[in-house]
Formats: sequence, C-alpha cells, structure tokens
Amino acid sequence: MPMCGSFILTRFYPALLRPRSRIYTGLDASYSLPGVKVGYYDYPALPMISRPFNGQLAARALLPHVRSFAPDLVFS
Repeated sequence: MPMCGSFILTRFYPALLRPRSRIYTGLDASYSLPGVKVGYYDYPALPMISRPFNGQLAARALLPHVRSFAPDLVFS
C-alpha cells in the first residue's frame, strides 16, 4: 500500500506582534491517521508586513520536506 503524506503549514508570529483578533491554540502534533505520515511546519510572518511574501516564505519552509518525501502527486 502506498504511503500517504500530509503537510500542515502554519504561520508563526513573534509573541509581541501577534494579532489580537486571532485566537492561538496549539496544534496536536501527535495526531495522525494510520498509513498517513503527517508533518507540521511553521513559517515566519509579521502582521500586515509579510502578507505579500507569505507564499514565498511558506514555500521555502515546506519545499525541502515535500522533496524529501518525493510524492508522485501533490494536492493543495
């Protein structure tokens, strides 16, 4: 049976710059389904400032992990 993978990507704000309008709850990094490899990855962000660059920052954080997993197909 082929291995499936899931890559969870979240923004990481510095503590002093976290937007007050957003509730921050931790992710359960131990959660996974049988036969699914799950990885949790953060990328840096600054409220309002990094918005135009979030895609590039996210790709830089995630791409090495996706390449090492070497999937046949990627859904986004």
